Amino acid sequence: MLLALYVVFMLAVLLQPEPQFASDGVDRLLRLFWQGGVPKEMATPVRVEALVNAALFVPPAALAVLAFHRPRWSEVVVAGFASSLAVELIQGLFLAARSAQAIDVVTNTAGTLAGALVGLAIKVAVESAVRHRRRTTHS
Repeated sequence: MLLALYVVFMLAVLLQPEPQFASDGVDRLLRLFWQGGVPKEMATPVRVEALVNAALFVPPAALAVLAFHRPRWSEVVVAGFASSLAVELIQGLFLAARSAQAIDVVTNTAGTLAGALVGLAIKVAVESAVRHRRRTTHS
């Protein structure tokens, strides 16, 4: 359920006809970095946008690994890549105020990989704890 809600949120953000919501978010995050002491040479609009793009894809990848019984992390990454490519194609072909960029596909896929690995780490830790608990309660 949480995964489905997050995907709806993502689609609402990524497929807006005007990129205002995304642009405002990047601007706010830039100001926060700068106010927090991050040098402006490090926290540039391009870098922050790339970070936001990657971060947007971490939660659904982690949730997908956790939600389904045995998805391979690589399958989740391929699905993230395909989803990102589809979004960029839609933006480029049908949303005049948006621009399709290959770097977005790269950063989104990197975020998907990070999320899949986080989900896998959580799944392994939980399964290990459950096995340990079963061993200690049956001993």
